[in-house]
Amino acid sequence: MALVALRQGFGHAETADDLLKTVYLTYFICGVDADEGSLETCVAAELTIKASVAHAKMTGEWTLKSEHAHYVEKMLCQHDAQLTTLALRTLDAAARRLSQVFEDGGMPNLALTYMRVLKQRCESTKRVVPA
Repeated sequence: MALVALRQGFGHAETADDLLKTVYLTYFICGVDADEGSLETCVAAELTIKASVAHAKMTGEWTLKSEHAHYVEKMLCQHDAQLTTLALRTLDAAARRLSQVFEDGGMPNLALTYMRVLKQRCESTKRVVPA
């Protein structure tokens, strides 16, 4: 519903906040060991929503342009799949982790986190010496 509201220009701060929380939860459920495609989906959705929020702060228009909405749609599909296939304890652990980040006064920055993950993966690949 949040995505539909933003697409139709009827969004507001809470709508964008709900979508961002879903992005973060989806990312935490994936974990840093997830495939690059899954992580990139979350990062693209986060950046899209944050751009929409920045636009709203400047113009007062809470909307999500249709040419960018597919990033959020893809993330929501990924999250739906997580909800239908993963154990409740996995979902609950991710929700607790996200809640702790917010309680500590933080706000995830998935783009920065993802860049760190890629760097670590690259460094660990370099360390592997073929036999």
